[in-house]
Amino acid sequence: MESVIKNVNHLKRLLTKDELNKINAAAALFASHAQVFFKIEEVDKRKITVSVRQHQTSDNQYFTSEQLTKRCSDLFKKFFPYYFIEVKAFSDNHLMAD
Repeated sequence: MESVIKNVNHLKRLLTKDELNKINAAAALFASHAQVFFKIEEVDKRKITVSVRQHQTSDNQYFTSEQLTKRCSDLFKKFFPYYFIEVKAFSDNHLMAD
């Protein structure tokens, strides 16, 4: 299964194969339902930096940057409860409300 999380290889040493499949499946739901995509930017001893981007949606329904940040943080915290999850949120919607 190809990952919808860019740079997922940074997580391979931290998760089992089953956990990788589960986080990929969750990310795939975000991608298919809301055009939300994740990219692992950096992993260090106790922090994972993830960028999250929402591309243009067919129904023009967009998350705010706060909503994107929370959803990303919630997803990764399930798998990395002892890590600080730093989130960088972006949207293709230039009128995104904060």
